[in-house]
Amino acid sequence: REQFEVFCYALNQDDRSSWRQRIQDEVEHFKDVSALQAGDLATLIHSDGIHVLINLNGYTKGCKNEVFSLQPSPIQIGLGGYLGTSGADYMQYIVSDPVCAPPESYENFSEHLMIMPASMVVNDHKQTARYALEKCEDVNREMYGLSDDSFVYACFNQGYKITPEVFGIWMEILKEVENAVLWLLRSPPASEENLRAEAEKLGVDPSRLIFSDVASKEEHIKRCQLPDLFLDTEFCGVTTSCDVLWSGTPMISKMGENLHTRVGGSLLTSCGLSELDVSSWSSYKALAVKLAMDDRTLLAHRFNLEMNRETCELFDTQKWVYNLEHGILQIVHGHEKGHPNKDVVCDFTYKKSRRPSLK
Repeated sequence: REQFEVFCYALNQDDRSSWRQRIQDEVEHFKDVSALQAGDLATLIHSDGIHVLINLNGYTKGCKNEVFSLQPSPIQIGLGGYLGTSGADYMQYIVSDPVCAPPESYENFSEHLMIMPASMVVNDHKQTARYALEKCEDVNREMYGLSDDSFVYACFNQGYKITPEVFGIWMEILKEVENAVLWLLRSPPASEENLRAEAEKLGVDPSRLIFSDVASKEEHIKRCQLPDLFLDTEFCGVTTSCDVLWSGTPMISKMGENLHTRVGGSLLTSCGLSELDVSSWSSYKALAVKLAMDDRTLLAHRFNLEMNRETCELFDTQKWVYNLEHGILQIVHGHEKGHPNKDVVCDFTYKKSRRPSLK
């Protein structure tokens, strides 16, 4: 805080959630700008003297990219919400990591890259969900229609991320692991009927698909302890995957060619489970079946994950923030000296910086 003054511009009206209230209470300046037109909002941001403007939405619901197109801040950075390049000359940087954006992919970005040393994904599970470090006795399989005798695969990603290809792979897995079930969310509710029908079409008993409602964040993270193995989709469920890994449940993911299909690998690598990120759907299927048949290996992965949660890079919020801050400082000081923008590796040794305050 001695170096940064933070402004948050809320594009949506107050939803009275605990998360919004927390941000509003903790940040230096919080402004509800949901009623402002793009030009007025850009004028406000410029008058606030913002050096660095961060776009958390990209091309997602509720975004205001037209504000960024007016360049109200000299340095504009894409972070988090949209997993891909903006393709826009008004965005100077995008935050990524070595797994999501290896050097050979840099030419696919219109932005310069800020490369975090571990995962590009930030979370604060260590601060806000410490209850998951112990076995949560107030949730059990019976509550969700699951049997203790079943091998439970799970995917809690939203339904639109379940492509026909990945669902077909899941059904092949269920055919090979006879005592297995697949635990999914009713998200949206219509997905339950449709997926059951598709399972039957593919030769799998629809009753082997177990559906649960979307739950509160705390219940969601607690019940993430219950599956044996989490199956990621091609389009990674970023927040969901962090929740699952923090709960101590191993996940397998399939590495793709684009940033949004490589985030699962980034998360697994950052918590010491890179061997669970595979390069093909055939390897994905083989690994999912193998782990269901090999209790010792699966338990070893779970044990390693549970033991490393508090020390691994994925959940080290403080280090992540430190690296991002110093990457931003490097960019800003280069800009002030008139240097051209360039890619930045945000891997800095912990030390107290004496650089001047920045907005």
